[in-house]
Amino acid sequence: MGNIFEKLVKSLLGKKEMRILILGLDTAGKMTILYKLKLGETVPTIPTVGFHMETVEYKNITFTVDVGSHFKMRPLWRHIFQNTK
Repeated sequence: MGNIFEKLVKSLLGKKEMRILILGLDTAGKMTILYKLKLGETVPTIPTVGFHMETVEYKNITFTVDVGSHFKMRPLWRHIFQNTK
């Protein structure tokens, strides 16, 4: 019930939530893009093992961003990233 109320309030206030999956080759800059969106600046990163999830708020949109490309994780994508656009 609380989930329905939360969705109603967000729809009335115009706030949107999205899930985004960023895919790319290893060390291609996926985390750099994520932190540029989140912090507005480029920060040093280390290679991601597995997947990494962050929430980014931009204007009236909340993005849940999953960054994952490690080859061992690929068979799990269809389970982990359901309903991701």
